[in-house]
Amino acid sequence: MAELSTRGTAGLQVGRRDRAAKRRLVVMVHRSKAQIETGKAWQKLNFRSIYDHVPQQCLPWGREEIMSRKLKVFVGYDSREDIAWQVCRYSLLRHASEEIEVYPIKQTLLREVGLYSRGKDNASTEFSLTRFLTPYLAAHDGWTIFVDCDFLFTVDVKSILDQVSDEKAIYVVQHDYTPANAIKMDAQVQTSYPRKNWSSFILFNNAHPLVKALTPQVVNSETPAYLHRFSWINDDKLIGELPLRWNFLVGEYPKQDEVPAAIHYTNGGPWFTNWQNVDYGDLWLAEKDLYEEAIRADKSA
Repeated sequence: MAELSTRGTAGLQVGRRDRAAKRRLVVMVHRSKAQIETGKAWQKLNFRSIYDHVPQQCLPWGREEIMSRKLKVFVGYDSREDIAWQVCRYSLLRHASEEIEVYPIKQTLLREVGLYSRGKDNASTEFSLTRFLTPYLAAHDGWTIFVDCDFLFTVDVKSILDQVSDEKAIYVVQHDYTPANAIKMDAQVQTSYPRKNWSSFILFNNAHPLVKALTPQVVNSETPAYLHRFSWINDDKLIGELPLRWNFLVGEYPKQDEVPAAIHYTNGGPWFTNWQNVDYGDLWLAEKDLYEEAIRADKSA
């Protein structure tokens, strides 16, 4: 595991704004240290990525020096579905042909460091709107993925980059459907709205000006509809379309002969008592077994 450098905090200026940035940095470091789980063989956390959240002017060196060139994947985290996040991350890392970075988007932590300040809402998940902070958190000009925690990956996620164009701002699977169930997950009411589930898997082109403009100020002030319907993209031609296999909605589409690349248990997965017999549920349970086996192996090593 990378050793945490102290030169970032030592190099911060003594101005009021810089002291605030330093406090945020310290909070991020200590909270991240406390949240490291076991699984050293398949999970590595580079503390330097924490510096991505500090304003450029507060750093004594360029952000490029500490930025990773790897694909970054941010997974929506919900405290009710911790095991879903763990299995999603494990499936991403297990199938990766190259090292990738996978991070949870935790609303509590984002609030603590001042990046998310909206009031409480009636959203079905804790990451309903924090997902749109993904490009800001990634802090690089490459491609970055956001994905809900209730996904299972069956292929190398980096292969998605073989089919993208730098001219697009984002890529999504452009679903057009009416939900088959009135209730989902743990008794949550199912809602229907334009472009539903487009935002459950987003491939962001962080170099695009419209993506760069998706700042915390925008995320904290605009309406949920504005964010989820991608109204911040002023030309629909800038929204690239991914094949269905990259966001296959279990229970909304017939089961496929070929296993999808990214299986989305959008109505509920096997980690919920009432959703044990869903399509591809056996694959998720098998991945969970592999994850738990890896945890046991690391603890006994």
